[in-house]
Amino acid sequence: MLFFLSGKEDLPNHPLLELLAQEDRKLLTSFAEKSEIKEASTHSVFLPSGRRVLVIGKAKDAKFTNRKAILAMRQAVSTAKRESFETIEVSVDDFVSVDGGKLVEVAEQMATQFEMAN
Repeated sequence: MLFFLSGKEDLPNHPLLELLAQEDRKLLTSFAEKSEIKEASTHSVFLPSGRRVLVIGKAKDAKFTNRKAILAMRQAVSTAKRESFETIEVSVDDFVSVDGGKLVEVAEQMATQFEMAN
C-alpha cells in the first residue's frame, strides 16, 4: 500500500486508510505526526498486522503540477521495486494535479507511467 501525502494533515482523510485495521491506522497516524513528510521523502513503515506501507511526500496541492504528478507516478513504482514490494495499492486521487483532468484520464496516465517505470 502506498500513501502519497503533502503533509501529515493529509493522512486522516486518505481513502486507503479505511482499508487498514484499527491498530494499523493508529500506528500510521502516530508515525505521520512524528515524522517530517516533505516532497520527495520516502518512508517504509511496518504495521502491527505485518503489512508494510510506503509513505511518499509530494508537493503541496498548489504546486502539484501535471509534470510533478507524472514524476510521482514513476517514483511510486521505482520506490516500490527498490523496497521489494511485490504489489502496490494506490489511490488515483493522490495523482490528480492542479492542472487536473478527469479521474479516468488520470487513471489512464497512471497505467502508462507505471508500465514505463516497470
